Amino acid sequence: MQTIVLDSTLDIILTDNNIYQITFLKDVSIQLTTSNCIVKITDNIEADNWQDMPLHLLKELEANRTYYLQNFSNQDAHIAKMQDFTESVISKDIAGNTGLISPFLDTLVAEKNADVSVQFQYNQLNTEFDLNADATITTGDGVIQSTGSYAEASSASSGTATIQTRDRIRYKPGFGGYAYFTASFQGAGTGYHGSWDDADGFAIKVSNGVMSFGYIKSGIEKGSWGGDGFDSVDTSGIDLTKVNIYMIVFGYLGVANPTLLIKQDNWRVLHIVLTEGRLDGTHVDNPVFPITMRAIDGMTMKMASCSGGIIGDGNKTGNRGFAFPNQMVTTGSDIQGQVTLSGTTVSTVVLFRSKASFGSKTNKVKSILSAYDFHINIPSGNNTGEVVFQIVKVNTLSGVGTWTDINTNSSIMEYDHSSTGASVTVTDGTPLITKIVEYAGEKNGGSIGSITLDAEQIGVTAYSGDIFAILAKDNAGHNVTIQVSANWSEQF
Repeated sequence: MQTIVLDSTLDIILTDNNIYQITFLKDVSIQLTTSNCIVKITDNIEADNWQDMPLHLLKELEANRTYYLQNFSNQDAHIAKMQDFTESVISKDIAGNTGLISPFLDTLVAEKNADVSVQFQYNQLNTEFDLNADATITTGDGVIQSTGSYAEASSASSGTATIQTRDRIRYKPGFGGYAYFTASFQGAGTGYHGSWDDADGFAIKVSNGVMSFGYIKSGIEKGSWGGDGFDSVDTSGIDLTKVNIYMIVFGYLGVANPTLLIKQDNWRVLHIVLTEGRLDGTHVDNPVFPITMRAIDGMTMKMASCSGGIIGDGNKTGNRGFAFPNQMVTTGSDIQGQVTLSGTTVSTVVLFRSKASFGSKTNKVKSILSAYDFHINIPSGNNTGEVVFQIVKVNTLSGVGTWTDINTNSSIMEYDHSSTGASVTVTDGTPLITKIVEYAGEKNGGSIGSITLDAEQIGVTAYSGDIFAILAKDNAGHNVTIQVSANWSEQF
């Protein structure tokens, strides 16, 4: 062991595997400046409490305390004494990164905007609103359940159990992304958790009690410098079998470093995957992620809640707005969105479906209904009555349907509609909006039945494969003619 006392700005050079006992005479920030080196630091060598010191992480060290540094690489590591941090006006985050400051030295701050927020206090695995029904599944001896206000995924010996949120974190360029989740890992199997799906994302992995962290690109696990496999994570002082609070902080712009943290009274940085300036492509292909927990072959995992989103008010930036009818108004008699009802028969006026793919890639775009209009043309004679309109999330249809793109190059939605309504009918579904609109014939004063509403607060959303219908029924059976329209935004 070598002893060093420093008050100068000279670099420290650590040779392979030697331990250095260093004391600074001033409060300083130091930084690892040599690429591809693995250096660990501790202030208590007897407790074996070594922590990684990643390349870009500034470590703030106090004066007149003893620290120990060790280089585990096959090359010399250079540690630069950067500055007296007590004199610095630049704010830093919990990972030691410098905060953004305006030209007038104003610190830039932002609120969190959650795209995902799920908890299990009612002991439900609700695949209609909270969870992705297509991905919340089991194989082999896998089991998923909710009890004790948490969700559990387990496999006794040979199987998988996956729980995945329906909503997804939608990354926006220039904004930071985050995912909070609780997790415990028990057993000798393998467990994954984080902001990921089978194609893309950032996840922690625990296999036989050993944790690693990295990113997934095209279904392949990657780590720092784009190497195959996740990076190993030092979990000293952490009981992985207990429910811990984790946070993954990530950016995109193609290559931003993802960071893993754990909350133990205070936030602690567990690992930073080094990708900035080190890859010749993006680290993930599509930065839209659900929060997913998966137990494999002898692993049991628990999650009490999860949340994820972006930091900053960017949820509407980049949205694309669309409408139905999607044809320009013409002088023809065939008006898109108009249907004449037949007696008291329920009419499937129009169907909307979110496409499975867009631009040759899996469609991960979320569509949100923003407004709708239900209108009844004035009927002739003395007829009065009411029409019941419904917006329904479709479970099953009477056939496959005939689908037309809203906008082939720009929208992920398609529709089924003609002057007589949709080509197929809804045989099972869940009503989300029901409105009753009254009408009166022209000889009774000719009142027009119409209702237009802002629907954004209702929360009608569509993901890939979701189908929605507008249904209508004339309770009086007077064969009235109706018109419908809808507006929505798509979160690209």
